[in-house]
Amino acid sequence: MRLMITVVGLAFLAGGCAQAPAEVFPVTSFETQGDLQAWEIQGQSALSDEWASDGKQSLKLTFDQGKGLLLNRSALPGDWSQYELLKVDVYNTGPQFSVTLRTDDADGATISSWYHPVRSGASTLDFHVRGLAEKIDVSRIQMAHLRIDPPVERPLEWFVDNLRFTVGEPTEEAKVEVPPEVAPISERPGNLLANADFELGFQHWGSWGMWDGGQYEFGTASGENAHSGRYSAAVICNKLGRGGIFCAPITIPADGSYTYSFWVKASEPSAIRFGGSVGGDHFWDEQVGAEWQRVERVLDFAAGDEGRMYLMSIGPGVVYFDEVTLAGKTPPTQQATGTATDPAQVEVRGTTLYVNGKPFFPIGIYRASPEDLKGTSFNCIPGWDQADAATLDACLEAGVYMMPDLTGLMRGHLAYQAPLAIAAVRNHPAVLCWYVCDEPDHEKWNVGADEVKLATRLLHEADPNHPTVSVVMQWAESNLYRFADSLDILATDIYPIRAEKPSDLSRIAYGTAVMRRTVGNSKPIWTVVQSTEQGTEAEHYAATYLALTEGADGILYWEFESGHKRPEVWQAILKIAGELAELTPALCQEDAAEQPTASDARVHCILKSGPAGDYLIAVNESHEDAGSVALTLPQAGGGQVEVLFEGRRVPVTDAVIRDTFGGYARHVYRRGRFPPERIQSCQLCLS
Repeated sequence: MRLMITVVGLAFLAGGCAQAPAEVFPVTSFETQGDLQAWEIQGQSALSDEWASDGKQSLKLTFDQGKGLLLNRSALPGDWSQYELLKVDVYNTGPQFSVTLRTDDADGATISSWYHPVRSGASTLDFHVRGLAEKIDVSRIQMAHLRIDPPVERPLEWFVDNLRFTVGEPTEEAKVEVPPEVAPISERPGNLLANADFELGFQHWGSWGMWDGGQYEFGTASGENAHSGRYSAAVICNKLGRGGIFCAPITIPADGSYTYSFWVKASEPSAIRFGGSVGGDHFWDEQVGAEWQRVERVLDFAAGDEGRMYLMSIGPGVVYFDEVTLAGKTPPTQQATGTATDPAQVEVRGTTLYVNGKPFFPIGIYRASPEDLKGTSFNCIPGWDQADAATLDACLEAGVYMMPDLTGLMRGHLAYQAPLAIAAVRNHPAVLCWYVCDEPDHEKWNVGADEVKLATRLLHEADPNHPTVSVVMQWAESNLYRFADSLDILATDIYPIRAEKPSDLSRIAYGTAVMRRTVGNSKPIWTVVQSTEQGTEAEHYAATYLALTEGADGILYWEFESGHKRPEVWQAILKIAGELAELTPALCQEDAAEQPTASDARVHCILKSGPAGDYLIAVNESHEDAGSVALTLPQAGGGQVEVLFEGRRVPVTDAVIRDTFGGYARHVYRRGRFPPERIQSCQLCLS
């Protein structure tokens, strides 16, 4: 019996418009022993007639300890600069794991393209040469290897074939095998847990795999590894410790006894920990085996108790959970579902988002409720998993948009279910866009760019009114390139503000600039910066304005709870949001064809020109005083410019503005006025 954890087969092929013919430059397909001798392999290897994607042979790799690498000696060329992608076909016979490509140039500079998922079954790994070029000289490659990263504490068997470079060939969509239709299970009346049968992956569930020194990954399973319906939740042990899933926060509706139950099995004898933190901690351990067994506990709760319920693996192998219930004897009163059904028309035009025909600059903050933002300058809430129609109604009343979150679905590797996941709310006027996946390149849930691309296409087909966005982790620059053509809007999160000072805010400028280089002017880029109790007012200002100077087309903050803990921080965040709202007409217009320069490299600047006037934004990335800085404009001129938000004016002499930049200081200079009609044409918030 072969372990089946959802993923990929060959049945669900991508559609789409015709592409220009791609050029393919073969490296090797492992047809002969000579092909094999050109590689250094840490692990057992052999040519195989199984799972060959090109020719008759493939390379079979077996790593007994779950770690190893495939290192080139002479097979790969030294100059990669003429190529766009390095592509590798793989077939994995077991649960998902991750690989990393490390490349070094002749000068010893190195970059790693982190955490490419090797899912169960067949898939193709894409490594973007332009992404590697952010850190190394790709025309002088000295060494490259694929390694298991992070390593796992279980045997691995996989097949590698058809290594090739390509030009003009985009990232492929995921090829998924849809399980047969099955009769839906009946939901138990009064169950307080949403998506309790995991038919939508991990929607309404969170996951974590690094408790107690463990390393666990997450997937969905089908066939005999689903107790009912099509799917179950799979918790995969790579390193023994503790990892598991937890429901969205719940509130107990009435006093009484509640039954917590679920079905569970394991690929090998294992142990689980389960329970919850509702009204206090209640946890138990239990041994599980290869046959499905039902586990049940009765808990007494009081009305208003809040918390989460957990399902965790504390053993080896793969543990499967299905049909989870937390229900009392009396079903709770059904909540209102909302009635608004007139969708906003949201579209991307170049680097700008338009809502109902008007330019829109997103000013958002995570983990806020609609009531928290009512009356502020914030205009959206990103990534809210529980975006039911009633919550969207609350957004409509508060005047903010929401980005419903499909992260749980994608972490369950069920991209093809995306249209089903949005069906109930896709026409609600408070929906801004679909937040496809948060940090898909994270090592613990690792969602491939091909899965994100498939979800985007299917969402477009089901809903032409809303674009897609994902936040990709910035610290692996090459990953931004992996996801660039999989989404309508590319975003990244950069969090350098810390309790220990100084904070290195230059990372925000660098990360945003990489995003801009990644997509050019083909689509918007959004930067997620911190709203944190660890930061100062000056740090929050500089973080925001550094993203703007490198071309951010939207600013999102992580997150409400942390920023709200210190009143002075929260007041600063509110003031910054107000400034962004006032600057929206300027931020939604083009970058000037020629850009200014600063006499101090620590000062970043950008010039926005258009009907709203000329706006020069400049900010010091450093905590150190930069003193007097000369900002040289691209065109000759004199006179004066207004310094917004400061109540002063400064002279322009021979196309140069001289101004003082203290630590983390920002200045916004304006020449010209906002025409009233221009202000009215910009969508500042939901109305």
